[in-house]
Amino acid sequence: MNIDGEGIRDIVLDCLSNIKDPEFMEYTLEDLDIIDYDRITVTLMDDFYEVVILWKPTVKTCKFTENIGLSM
Repeated sequence: MNIDGEGIRDIVLDCLSNIKDPEFMEYTLEDLDIIDYDRITVTLMDDFYEVVILWKPTVKTCKFTENIGLSM
């Protein structure tokens, strides 16, 4: 199986987009715009891909940032 960087971004977003927000359990991280496709970058290194996920809490004073980070 040969997957390129865009395919990896799709897989990563698919995996993360269904994680429920720990404070607002009826919403996913994608619903709340905590994660999105444009904030996932994939870079081909020598023999592996580096995946960077930038995410933003819903508010600056979010009490659950550690939980969200660990969930991802």
